[in-house]
Amino acid sequence: MNRILALIVGATVATGLFSLPAAAQGFKANLMIGAELRYFPEDPEWSGQDDRHLYPSIFAEADLSWRWDESRSEINVVGFGRFDVHDSRRTHFDAREANYRYRGDEWEVLIGAHRVFWGVAESRHLINVINQVDVAEDVDGDEFLGQPMLNLAFKGSWGRLDLYAMTFFRDRTFNANDSRLRGPLPVKNVHDADFEADWGRWNVDFAARYQNSFGPVDLGLSAFHGTNREPTLRQRFSMSSGPYLTPFYETMSQGGIDIAWAVGDLVLKGEALYRFNQGSPFFATVFGGEYTIKNPFGGDVDVGLIAEFNWDDRKQSKNPPTIFDKDAFGGLRLTFNDTSDSRVLLGALVDVEDGSAYLYLEASRRVFDNWRVEVEGRYFAAGSDKDALRALDSDSFAQVRLMRYF
Repeated sequence: MNRILALIVGATVATGLFSLPAAAQGFKANLMIGAELRYFPEDPEWSGQDDRHLYPSIFAEADLSWRWDESRSEINVVGFGRFDVHDSRRTHFDAREANYRYRGDEWEVLIGAHRVFWGVAESRHLINVINQVDVAEDVDGDEFLGQPMLNLAFKGSWGRLDLYAMTFFRDRTFNANDSRLRGPLPVKNVHDADFEADWGRWNVDFAARYQNSFGPVDLGLSAFHGTNREPTLRQRFSMSSGPYLTPFYETMSQGGIDIAWAVGDLVLKGEALYRFNQGSPFFATVFGGEYTIKNPFGGDVDVGLIAEFNWDDRKQSKNPPTIFDKDAFGGLRLTFNDTSDSRVLLGALVDVEDGSAYLYLEASRRVFDNWRVEVEGRYFAAGSDKDALRALDSDSFAQVRLMRYF
């Protein structure tokens, strides 16, 4: 709690300072504070889970930047913190960004904690491998921890090439041992995980990515070698508390490709990877597209129709499990193009073999000038006991989030 209060107070002070004449010198500061309420309509299924249905929390994010030397040099700091009343592990602070960047004419260098996003698909961020997923923050895999790195980039008419060297591995976050969204067994020793690499969390990882546009086609080629961000959860037993899980992070190598091709109002998308040195080698892909219908009802609402298919042939007995093995995805995106920036996204992921389903709703709009409200719902339905969704079968939830921007 003290960390959250310090974040809010410090960012508020910074906002006041940077909005004064110093802003003309290249300082910028933005602050967001918010409150969230999660509701679980079903009783928990697994032994040891908290039987509460309401999980309130507060959170804050401060985004600070300073540019000088004609914007060639830049320092970025993004701090995020949350206090959750019931889930102790969801109470955390992270420096999402804390880096220095220098931009040359056809090159740039960045050093420090940074978030990198690769990929084009909607249903799954398949090739995105640089940053660790903040699972305790949200189950959708869209929240990431800042990764310390050195990033050297070269760019020109031939495209852009990014080279990465990283160390100080970030452990995956998990919900508390007694919380909802935990699964059948608690994950203990989260910050005392086992590693295949001799240097453990100080192992040096390497990655590279080339990207370019060829008319209507955007192409990306990537490679990674280092510690896998997906842990294998090994079962252990304690005489005092019974069975539990502990993370083990293997070393792996991965090659990936992503492509987006715009054909009028249709954008075709695809990602694919081959990963080895992790359990057993496997191939995975997600492909499909999004078609936008502009003003179909005679107003300012654009309708996006999304269809994708996921294929992942990993042996789940030797690799971290996934829900994306043979799954079809359908989505509906509504963009209202109004002054309140109203948006709605509906999505459904269904396993074509056993019928397991993951459904979600995300809706948001600005309220007044500096407020935003978001409503989300997530529904999990496992088709069999072997499906990875079985762990969350009774933890479907709805949540409302209110945010104030400064």
